[in-house]
Amino acid sequence: MTTLTVVHQSNEHRYVALLDGREVGLTQYTPQEGHRTFIHTEVARDVEGNGVGGALVSEALRSVVDDGLRIVAVCPFVAHFVATHPEFQRYTDPRSSTPSPPQDSTAAGAHG
Repeated sequence: MTTLTVVHQSNEHRYVALLDGREVGLTQYTPQEGHRTFIHTEVARDVEGNGVGGALVSEALRSVVDDGLRIVAVCPFVAHFVATHPEFQRYTDPRSSTPSPPQDSTAAGAHG
């Protein structure tokens, strides 16, 4: 049986998904006063479509809420997740409050 664990690497401003100890996904954010702005999410191609991205983002957003912060979803994957999970919508601030970072479309498994 495989075990998915989400770890907050606060010094690197990201949450990582570990599947049986192997890093298979990450979501990056920029810390700002009162909120975390999610800027990029990616999942390893060999585990795409298995719920890893959703589990990763769900745990990351729960952490933000538990820390008493707001969510800004610049990353399209995180924005879509929030739009389809109403339990996080009241903790979300508009994207327009933060400029969009440059996108690297060459990253394998990139989702935002």
